[in-house]
Amino acid sequence: MTTPIKTANTAEFGIGDYLKAAKTAVTSEKGKRAMAIFRFVLSLVSIFYLVGIIKLAYYSVFYDLVIPADMQTKFCWRISFICLFFTIILLYTRKQFITKLSIMLSMPFHLFIFLMNYQYLVLLIPMTIMILLTYLFSGVKEGPKTIFGAIYVMIYIIGTFLFLAAGKLLTTTSVETMVEDGVSAMGTYRYQVTQVDDHADGSTYLTIEPNTIDLLMSDCKLMVKGYKKRVYVKRPVTDFKVGWTTETRSNITDQILAINPDAEFTLNSEQVEMLGVSDTFHSEYTVGNMNVFQRRKLGICIEKDLIGEQTAESEGLTLYEAEDKIDLNYEQIKTAGLSVSYDAKLAELTDADLAALGVPEECDVLVVNGKIVFREYTAVLERTFDPSNVNFESFLD
Repeated sequence: MTTPIKTANTAEFGIGDYLKAAKTAVTSEKGKRAMAIFRFVLSLVSIFYLVGIIKLAYYSVFYDLVIPADMQTKFCWRISFICLFFTIILLYTRKQFITKLSIMLSMPFHLFIFLMNYQYLVLLIPMTIMILLTYLFSGVKEGPKTIFGAIYVMIYIIGTFLFLAAGKLLTTTSVETMVEDGVSAMGTYRYQVTQVDDHADGSTYLTIEPNTIDLLMSDCKLMVKGYKKRVYVKRPVTDFKVGWTTETRSNITDQILAINPDAEFTLNSEQVEMLGVSDTFHSEYTVGNMNVFQRRKLGICIEKDLIGEQTAESEGLTLYEAEDKIDLNYEQIKTAGLSVSYDAKLAELTDADLAALGVPEECDVLVVNGKIVFREYTAVLERTFDPSNVNFESFLD
């Protein structure tokens, strides 16, 4: 006689049993190793957190954050979700070295975010909660955490004081009011007309900046800073009649040459290469105006470069006087790290040359009260909006 085999009644295996089985698996040796590996892998997310904070600090310094009123709720929810995500990850992996390091290294960069975006609580409140929770409950020991916390607080206080002091020094007693703004005919530039009321009769000025290098997002805009150039000022206060037109490259060339047949533009090394004259380019430099490293790269020296028993022959160098001038070709100039300056006469540049230098076929032209005050044509050739010409005062606005 056979005995029937009893089958397990899965219906009696409840949620509590599943939890006990899971706990047993996790607390086993293999489970512990698996969880340790999981936490380590998850802690790598903190690297993205650190990079994100550094990038946000960079954008805060070099861009103006603009959040439209109707988008602030959406922006707040998006930032809150991101902050919540990183808070959970950082706290769960708080004992991992990478997480602790990322939290500590990110702290100084928060200062730039707060100083440059203090008007947007929808950004600062979620970030403040995230920063406090991740720092206070991080896996860093209490001693180092207290010491570094005091250092960070000191950095924040000193940084805020210097920022406010610098801003106060640049503040004038005059009152400025923006009375008109807009974009150029082709949308490449934007302008602002600002009226200044002061103790004199007041004035009005017009500024221009690029309109194509901002960063657009779904619920906010990052507007580049430091490129605003004042192109027209009128004192006392008068009415401005601003008008944008477009002119062809060849027409503008004819207009400039009609005014000044000897017009020329100073080109830098990048423009020399764009123009295609680097193979024939050469320029004269005074030996004494170079530094010792530049002279060494060229295989030359002057008397003061030699130390002790050194001679030009022993060092394999050619000895020059400080007042001597030498003619260098383009490759020698680049090797020595010298600046390139090439005066190109407009009359000698063809239309193809101008196109190679980046001057568009159709250029924006700004006219104020019947007078041309800005040409995209000359702005491109003179590198008016080149990053090397950024106005750093605007970062304190």
